[in-house]
Amino acid sequence: MFIQAFLDVAGDVAGTSDTVNAVAFDGSEYLERTTAFTGIQASYKNLLCSFWIKINASAPSNFTLFDSLSSSGDRVNIAFSKYQNVWRASLVFSRPSSVQSNGITMTISGYTVLNQLAGEGAAASTWTHFLMAVSHGASPFGVIYQDDSLKKAVEAPTGVYTNINGNITSRVPMSTFSINNGGTNKYYIGRPYTTATTQIFHGDLSEFYLDVDAAGLTMTNVVNRRKFITDVPDPAALGADGSTPTGEQPLIYLGNAFGTFQTNLGYGGDFTVTGGTLTAAADSPSD
Repeated sequence: MFIQAFLDVAGDVAGTSDTVNAVAFDGSEYLERTTAFTGIQASYKNLLCSFWIKINASAPSNFTLFDSLSSSGDRVNIAFSKYQNVWRASLVFSRPSSVQSNGITMTISGYTVLNQLAGEGAAASTWTHFLMAVSHGASPFGVIYQDDSLKKAVEAPTGVYTNINGNITSRVPMSTFSINNGGTNKYYIGRPYTTATTQIFHGDLSEFYLDVDAAGLTMTNVVNRRKFITDVPDPAALGADGSTPTGEQPLIYLGNAFGTFQTNLGYGGDFTVTGGTLTAAADSPSD
């Protein structure tokens, strides 16, 4: 593995580049885990996700890259939707709960959304890096960077209220979220937790990293972003177990070649390839 540290012209650390693996998803296979992640707490305030993606031109207009459904109903979802020939990224936290009052069903759902705007997103057949971070209670509370360029920065959302056919929906900001709550849990990479076969990822993926306890890594600080992407931009060296950015293993780090890509180098446990066989991508973001 080739690793190179270098400085920019101002003398600041510009990142440590790495030669990385990349795998191809052909639109039928995905990764799944149907048992609880190991070594995880009941709830979290922070989430940090970094990955390189090259979307196939024939990928669905809407597809899910990561989906987590805890037994309590908490959902963490990273998805892409196509608009004006690019796929826009979104990160959604949700928590449904229903109560009845005077014969009216009221759904009170925790709801937190980060999504790119029109004209932003990943073009087909091009390696693109995404860095998403949420810290409930911080300011800004959430950011999306695409190729080291800030595309979304939001403060904590306010409540949204709707009344449809007598059903009242109240969406309120979530102060914490659960990614693992015991009992039945579902985790997918490359498809949604539902059985929607039209939303399976088709493209190449590299260096998928997700951590739920990355407090202190403010992504508006360029030094912290250089832990994931250099100023070239190239993939930064995350370490054999993904611990280089924070000093600790993340929940998920998928950095192996296609034969063992499903082996989680983080602490949460391995995934299983379902629906087909992963193959080596034609190139990687470090080529």
